[in-house]
Amino acid sequence: MALLKGIERCEYISGVMDNIHYLVWIKDKEGNLIFANKTACELFKEFGVGNILECPVETNGNEKDEVVKLKIDGDDLWLRYSSMSVLANGYDCILVLANDITEFKEKEIKVSKILDEKISEWKEEKEVRSRRLEKNNQEMYAMLNLAKQNQVGILT
Repeated sequence: MALLKGIERCEYISGVMDNIHYLVWIKDKEGNLIFANKTACELFKEFGVGNILECPVETNGNEKDEVVKLKIDGDDLWLRYSSMSVLANGYDCILVLANDITEFKEKEIKVSKILDEKISEWKEEKEVRSRRLEKNNQEMYAMLNLAKQNQVGILT
């Protein structure tokens, strides 16, 4: 494949960007959207561009990797994203690569709740067993004392 130039190059890069499942967008330092791939545009349409762009992606010159939860119309949207400062045609911009991990986070939260419930049940069962064991120990101690007293009484 020969090195692409001009419009062919732009069309090729645009085609590649639109066919990846990651969300890709570029904002200028004022927060204005400069570019978004097809996947990002679909998400922007579903949840509203402003809601997604409020994602705290300022980088302060450093690459940043984070998970963020956005509350949109009462629903949670979880994004794992990387953002970095880039210089494009002399303009300082922020490039964001993101992945919608909402389904994964919902399952993780569900599993965490189940584990918390099980741990609580196990702690309660452990407490019941401990009380039962303590009661049994006290009864055995009392029986041993009684047996000792009876032996002493027989010998005297």
